[in-house]
Amino acid sequence: MQEGPKSLGDRQHPLADGQVRDHLVGQVGRHLRHASGVAGGAHPSKLISALYPPTLRDAGIGGVVIVWFFVEESGRVADTRVAQSSGYEQLDVAALQVSDRFVFSPALLNDQFVPVWVQFPITFAIR
Repeated sequence: MQEGPKSLGDRQHPLADGQVRDHLVGQVGRHLRHASGVAGGAHPSKLISALYPPTLRDAGIGGVVIVWFFVEESGRVADTRVAQSSGYEQLDVAALQVSDRFVFSPALLNDQFVPVWVQFPITFAIR
């Protein structure tokens, strides 16, 4: 797992502390999962398809944008950042639009919900 930003304004990267990082890395698989849906109940793949920039889709251009998500104690996504660009600004912008609508289960640390930065790929592909 790559480390995200150490600080974004007042949001300290919770994985910056080694002990917390080691514990959360073990917990992510059990307590923090990929979005099970997006706000409004749509499946993430449908939103990705809807927000795929038409000019790139029509040209057969796809790509993967790696996105950092700041997930609050409630599971709400409070912030997103591009960790690795697709190489196409339009795809990067669309990935952030998709990411803002993801819904997560909150991370647990010592039986307490905690904020956490997690990283996931957003893939735009021609089907």
